[in-house]
Amino acid sequence: MAATKGEIARHAFNAGVKQIVDISSQSSGFPWRANSIGYTHFQAEKRLVEETPRPKDAFVVTLRPGRFMSNILTFDRPFGDAVVDIAEANYPQGWISPRDIGHLAAIILQDSISKHGDGVYELIGDVVTPQARAQIFENALGRPFAYKKITSIEKFNILNHAVADRLSYGAILDLATAVDPADTTVSPALPILLNREPETLEEYVVRNKTAF
Repeated sequence: MAATKGEIARHAFNAGVKQIVDISSQSSGFPWRANSIGYTHFQAEKRLVEETPRPKDAFVVTLRPGRFMSNILTFDRPFGDAVVDIAEANYPQGWISPRDIGHLAAIILQDSISKHGDGVYELIGDVVTPQARAQIFENALGRPFAYKKITSIEKFNILNHAVADRLSYGAILDLATAVDPADTTVSPALPILLNREPETLEEYVVRNKTAF
């Protein structure tokens, strides 16, 4: 990832591009090499911001989203009448709507380049526990859902079946076993940047309920 993003950035800056908006990951700010996904994004950020030559008036804006709400359409889907995860039922998890990521990127790209500089923006649009996630599905789909805590082996097998053709073994292992640091608040800057409240997980599920 670092090599690819660095090469794209090199060509862009050489062609006169003055701003790159990079979609990274919240995990890039985790402790040093806490997991392979976070370290991969950290390396890519370092390549873009510190190692790729660029003019003094060119900038890289970094977006660091948490859990994509769209994950619930793939490997975080309910199984039958249960939402499953390895976290405790009341553990707060941060989510972000892909629509909000795209909206923010569009806003930044239309603002003056100097406004954001080399800004770094954490993107948590809603904080929901696994138990509350089950209730959201119940409210949206009109049938009972429960939360079921599963083992890391069970989670790995679910993910491996769903995304083995798209993700590396290390990435799947990270997704199956990592319990991210608890997110207790929406990113304070996000409503300011969007000039509105971010989409909630419940709003996302309701908007996409025909997919379940």
